[in-house]
Amino acid sequence: MNTATPNIFGTGEVDAKVKVFINNQQVGDEITISENGGWQIKLPKLGKDGEYNLSIKVTNVAGHEKTIDFKNTLILDSVIEVPTIALDSGSNTGLKNQDQHPELIKNPTTQTRKPRLVGTAEAGSKVSLYKDDDNMKGEPFAVIYADTAGKWEYNYPDALRDDQYSFVVTSEDKAKNTATSMYLRVKIDNETFIEAPKLTNDDGKWHTDKIIQHNHPSFYLRGELHQKVKIYLGKELLGTVVLDKRDKVYKLPKPLKDGTYTLRYEIEDLAGNTATSALKFTFDTVNNTPVELTTVEGAIETEGKKYVSDIEKGVMLTGTAERNSYITMQINGFTVTQNPGEKVGNNSGRDPTH
Repeated sequence: MNTATPNIFGTGEVDAKVKVFINNQQVGDEITISENGGWQIKLPKLGKDGEYNLSIKVTNVAGHEKTIDFKNTLILDSVIEVPTIALDSGSNTGLKNQDQHPELIKNPTTQTRKPRLVGTAEAGSKVSLYKDDDNMKGEPFAVIYADTAGKWEYNYPDALRDDQYSFVVTSEDKAKNTATSMYLRVKIDNETFIEAPKLTNDDGKWHTDKIIQHNHPSFYLRGELHQKVKIYLGKELLGTVVLDKRDKVYKLPKPLKDGTYTLRYEIEDLAGNTATSALKFTFDTVNNTPVELTTVEGAIETEGKKYVSDIEKGVMLTGTAERNSYITMQINGFTVTQNPGEKVGNNSGRDPTH
């Protein structure tokens, strides 16, 4: 029982007198059995939780007495242990981040879609589990019992979609005492993202050619907010930053030498999801490759000079220069064509003005 002042009921011979004793001490007044053969007495407050010996003495109208002992009949249990609920470590892929993010202890983030829930409750008590039911007005999704050590566990059977979920448990012991746990908020998360690095100032010939002339460039950093991002230049780890705002800008810690580089981002969120992206770019401040005119299509060379006899066809000039460079052709000081090199180290153009 869970009340310290229980009602005691009984039956017996009409008009007989009944005295009630708890631990050999009379409690309450002597009562008379009613004409329907029943009797009732409300006990005074018993005291602490525990076992109590109940006995009654009945004296009938003829004066005959009878004592009945009910040893250990009354067990007062007015307190129940408050249950707990947690995400099992085997289901918690974000466990390693709890030291730096203590909020994850009560509100874990995990990739596990079928989490294993564990907790404690009074030994042998009935444990009811609820999901997304803050007032516990609905039916529990599971009812189990705590073992003799006061532990319980439950494997959620259905795969949960990525979202935030709240779980809570209630426990009820044999005396009908009940208690409710704290809420457990679990975030199921199986995705993260990191966009490819992008130059904040692509100052090459074209703004999208990924060729720059300044040796200390900056890059946009865009991805899942509040997560850590490792930044590599080639195989060298430059550092780790927290993506604390959108369009975060990262500047290389040291100047570059002329060459082609690969900048790589690696992100890992609190649930353990990872993603990576990269950008290949070129830092170029010198053009020391000779520009050479190698052929003039359809020309006849005489005494070191080239002559074109058929002006209707135009003039095709072919030569070499720095790969992927932009070629401007001039004749007698006039620009006649501009074009990017069509092949590595091989640039050509047709003079429309002959």
